[in-house]
Amino acid sequence: MIKELPEIPEQLEVFGFSTAREIVNQTLHQTANHRGDTVKETPNVSSGFANLDSITNGFKRGSLTTIGTRPGNGKTAFVLSMIHNISVVSDRCVALFSPERSAVKVVKRLIESHTSHSVERIRRGTLKDGEQAHALSLVDAIANASLLIDDNPTLNDREITKRCQAAVKQFHAEIVLVDSPESYVMHLHDPEVRAEALQEMITSLKQFAVEAQVPVVLFTQLPKPHTLINGGFVPSMKELPDFVNDHSDNVLFIHRPEFYQSSNTSAPKGTVSLISGKIDNREDKKETFLKFIESIDRFTDPD
Repeated sequence: MIKELPEIPEQLEVFGFSTAREIVNQTLHQTANHRGDTVKETPNVSSGFANLDSITNGFKRGSLTTIGTRPGNGKTAFVLSMIHNISVVSDRCVALFSPERSAVKVVKRLIESHTSHSVERIRRGTLKDGEQAHALSLVDAIANASLLIDDNPTLNDREITKRCQAAVKQFHAEIVLVDSPESYVMHLHDPEVRAEALQEMITSLKQFAVEAQVPVVLFTQLPKPHTLINGGFVPSMKELPDFVNDHSDNVLFIHRPEFYQSSNTSAPKGTVSLISGKIDNREDKKETFLKFIESIDRFTDPD
């Protein structure tokens, strides 16, 4: 089902990106075919979530969007769900910077989330015939996705900008995702030096977005909450550094009341609040909803 993989272009090693094809090959010890690069003309990049797009009207060229989540609220699952929507389903090229986890781990979770089976069972072929064929067809779609992954955790602001430019110029990336920018500066022990380095990184990414006319989306981990508000630890703009708010055109938060065992909601199981604090550089407090399917670690629009 998954065909032979052509040689990876030399530039991938130069700029540190791994393709979905290459990682699926490593993950399943198989190879994959490649679909030619296509550049879409649509100005905005849809998240693949109708409710999110209803707030943002898609990610606009030149925009910087920050999406904040608390620990345990599904940041990585949301990133992977959005990658699947944009790259696998919509066939738009995504460049992902993943300093927290390796490219192999990213693709492994992507496969398991969207096949509902472990990579080990797929690799060993222990699924029922129909399940194995269906799983492999989904793996094939992921292998053919226009997805670039850079998992180097030691990059600075200049190196990230250089790699963003390469992703756009050489591989036609239409959106850049960074999960998460603060991970690049965690090795700096002095809080002031760390904050300054993070500010330089956010500034560089915003400048890149404007100059390249490509949307950049940052996924940031908020601190653990200390104050119970309205039956749940609802995140707010005050928890982000001022320079993040200043440089971000859009600021959104993912909040799972279920995670805090809130009893003040009658929403169906798995309901997740998507809260906006800022849209198109204007304060814009709106709330819409997504669904989190915990058993397969995936976000979807509500039924």
